[in-house]
Amino acid sequence: MMLDFAEDLWNLNPASKINRAGGGIESLDQAREPLTRKLTDELAARGLYLRRRDAIADLAIQRAGMLIRRAPLLEGVILECVQELILLQAPDEQCDVSHSEPRWPHLILVSLPPQTPVGDLRLAEAIVHEAMHLNLSFVEAHTQLIGDEHQLFSPWRLKPRPASGVLHGLYVFASLLRFFKVLQLQEGLSLEQQEHIADRCTTILHECRQVPQNELWHRLTPDGQAIAQRIFELVARQTFHKSA
Repeated sequence: MMLDFAEDLWNLNPASKINRAGGGIESLDQAREPLTRKLTDELAARGLYLRRRDAIADLAIQRAGMLIRRAPLLEGVILECVQELILLQAPDEQCDVSHSEPRWPHLILVSLPPQTPVGDLRLAEAIVHEAMHLNLSFVEAHTQLIGDEHQLFSPWRLKPRPASGVLHGLYVFASLLRFFKVLQLQEGLSLEQQEHIADRCTTILHECRQVPQNELWHRLTPDGQAIAQRIFELVARQTFHKSA
């Protein structure tokens, strides 16, 4: 099935004319918290430690959701993808941790940043990041995107990774660039938030431009190339400047 991506980079599900099972939720704070001993033990064995959500955490999730709501199309995709949300413990206040896997098609795990002027932005980024992994994984479950899984350089791991991993990284961070660009064009952000967005965009854009595009292109199917082409075009036309 050839995919039509005329809608938007985020909007892979309607473009592929595939209906997700399970519907969606109305807001991120409504996401379930499916904590089990088995899951807790499995993730702990991999160095990921869970923490319970509380009223403070749910308020932070609400605030992050309000930032995401500034991009309505993105919010719609996220509320369809994410139906379960578990909090992770971060190793320190400067580090954000997040995780998702295709075998959990509606679950994301994110750490809760400290309550600073940019804490909500950091949480929103983690939610968008993992939701976009789920979004692309859903398409992969129905449509072959990779023709050749030989490894190529990943600027996020600083080592070779299979083509599918590089495509995921590129898609997720290009989606974040779009999100941040939407925020930059709107009013109501603090100076700290504006500076944080500018810094993140500079870093993300630099990393995306390190992806060996020709190598990746030749490892993709026509459907994979359709996604990659939109990403390449988006990255090529992005410029970000730090706030004065």
